[in-house]
Amino acid sequence: MIYRLLILSLAFASCAPKYAQEPGPKLAVVNIIDQNDMTETISTTDRLRQFEGTDFLSCQPYKKVMRIFQRDCEGNVLAYLTSYHPSGQPWQYVEVLNGRVNGTYLEWYPSGSLKVSATVIGGEADLTQAAEKTWIFDGLSQVWDEQGMKAADLPYSKGLLDGLCLYYHPNGNLWKKIPMCQGKREGDQEIFLECSALLSRSNFVGDQPCGPTQKFWPNDTLAADEFFENGKLIRGTYWDRCGKEISKVVNGNGKRILFGKESVSSVHSYINGVADGKVENYTKEGKLAYYYHQKNGVKHGDEVHVYPGTLSPKLLVTYRSGKLHGPSKTWYRNGQMESQKELSDNKKNGLLTAWYLDGSLMLIEEYNQDKLVKGEYYRRGEKLPVSEVLRGNGTATLFDSEGNFLRRVAYLNGAPD
Repeated sequence: MIYRLLILSLAFASCAPKYAQEPGPKLAVVNIIDQNDMTETISTTDRLRQFEGTDFLSCQPYKKVMRIFQRDCEGNVLAYLTSYHPSGQPWQYVEVLNGRVNGTYLEWYPSGSLKVSATVIGGEADLTQAAEKTWIFDGLSQVWDEQGMKAADLPYSKGLLDGLCLYYHPNGNLWKKIPMCQGKREGDQEIFLECSALLSRSNFVGDQPCGPTQKFWPNDTLAADEFFENGKLIRGTYWDRCGKEISKVVNGNGKRILFGKESVSSVHSYINGVADGKVENYTKEGKLAYYYHQKNGVKHGDEVHVYPGTLSPKLLVTYRSGKLHGPSKTWYRNGQMESQKELSDNKKNGLLTAWYLDGSLMLIEEYNQDKLVKGEYYRRGEKLPVSEVLRGNGTATLFDSEGNFLRRVAYLNGAPD
């Protein structure tokens, strides 16, 4: 906000005659925020003169600097906004025209290597996450990793990805080619391994998969051969690394396999061409990690996480239309119940009970819309609580699974104080 006001304050500055102008824009205001968040605004000629020749894209003892120049004869007010890492290295730089970002945008890693080079043509003139969400990118945006290797080439048109997006592996080889049209995938998409071997290719129309899609194992043999129509999976065949068929989708019904680089990543149930039902997710070693159920594109039903290498449950949560709703349970590795609680629309609501590893009671809590109403906390093996919370006020005494003291938490009006 302060930068916007500073720019507007120059809106009525008059143009000097051409014969009286100095070459280039003349500095009018400098606003500085130091690393302690202290702000200083400088506008006097003598003070401004000290910044002549200063390279603001070099290491500086500031957090953020806004340089505003006098209004030119065309009525425009130019400004440069620069932020710095705690080390003093430049972090971000953006050009501002008439109170809106417009021009070059640059971003650096703390090491000083360039991260992003782009052009913006509109948006809030500040270097905050909230402001950056309003920015409109245009033209080619380039991204590098911290070692200076190209990470991506992203063509924009008035805020939307438009053209062939290219992503690169850290070794410099091409990773992804994704054709975009006004923010939607349109055309043949290809993904490659670090060694440049083709991993997958697919076609999109209006951001929906359409036509053949193929996935390959590193030895160039087929892992998946699918066909989509208007975003729906019509048929698919899936093979393991030895060429053995492991699953099939026929007329939109069956189990679709998604692969990682070396193994099965997940198994999805399909009904009438749409993902519906159970989804199983696997580790890189091919072991079941967790499974859940989905309906209409969101989680619906139980999600169960298991202990690695076993089918023993570790965590169970219940979803209703994408929100946590219903019982939630956890277990120790030996199968003993660890905790149980009720959730309603992503909030704790009702009783929460927890037990020690030996099965003795650890705590009982009662919640109302995520607010703690009542709680009783027990040392292992004891029948009387060591502390309580009543009507949202009190102290929760917490122990680990073996009964070792962890900490005390004071509650006020149902929330940690």
